Amino acid sequence: MLHMKVTCQVQPQIQIYDPGSVTWTGSAPDWTVKSTTPVGRFIFTTNKHLITEIEIISEELTNMYETFRGLGQLTNLIVPTDAFKDVTNFQRAWDGCSSLTSFPMINTSKGTTFGYAWNKCSALTSFPLLDTSSGTNFSYAWWRCSALTSFPLLDTSSGTNFSGAWGACSQLTSFPLLDTSKGTNFGYAWQSCSKLTQFPMIDTSSATSFTYAWNNCGSITSFPALDSSKVTNFALAWHGCSALICIKGIDTTSATDVHLMFGASTNICRPNATERTAIEATPGIKWISDAPETSDCCGWGIFHWSKW
Repeated sequence: MLHMKVTCQVQPQIQIYDPGSVTWTGSAPDWTVKSTTPVGRFIFTTNKHLITEIEIISEELTNMYETFRGLGQLTNLIVPTDAFKDVTNFQRAWDGCSSLTSFPMINTSKGTTFGYAWNKCSALTSFPLLDTSSGTNFSYAWWRCSALTSFPLLDTSSGTNFSGAWGACSQLTSFPLLDTSKGTNFGYAWQSCSKLTQFPMIDTSSATSFTYAWNNCGSITSFPALDSSKVTNFALAWHGCSALICIKGIDTTSATDVHLMFGASTNICRPNATERTAIEATPGIKWISDAPETSDCCGWGIFHWSKW
């Protein structure tokens, strides 16, 4: 059965999506809610914006779509370590919980959908090493988590959709070598991660979209030769990367949209201005640098590029 303690100056309400009912006891600010039957999904409704703390005593949830969405004053979430062990859908579960500064270790091992799960959790300064090995959809999962300075090495090996996943994480200074080998959509994935100074050689061999992927990443100076052989959309991928001087390799063999892929990133020396114009004008060019990954490709003399 569902059993929670809730701290709120006014009695909140929840909506359950299963037969049965809930009973509230207590008085402001300390409330207790219990269900009469198992609850697979619920959401907070009335007065949810005034909740400051939630303690889960017991639960049998399977779907957490929007469960804690919009709890903007929630500062503390207390849960058992095996909490949410049967949940598959975490979409928007903590969307807009903008006062949470830390997040507990929970059981997410069955989770497949994490889209928007921690979207706009703008006070989070760290994130735990959750089990996300079953996750396929990470779309906008950590979008605008603007206080995160680092990110853990989560298991994202099943992930296919990473669109917007870390977009606007403006305090991230590094990014781990995640397993993204099944990822197809990376559109907006790191947009406006303005403090990233370098980017790892992640596996993008299945990628089809890079649109806006690193748009406005203004501190990255060098970029690895990611596998972009299947990417069709490069639109504005590196637009606004004002510190970027070197991209080690680009394959637009499958490209159909290369609109402003370099955009206002005018400091790039390789590919140089002539080469960038050709790449943007003619999808199907494969341009690869022979510069070692640790070298400054601006001073390296050997490059290959060809029309495929």
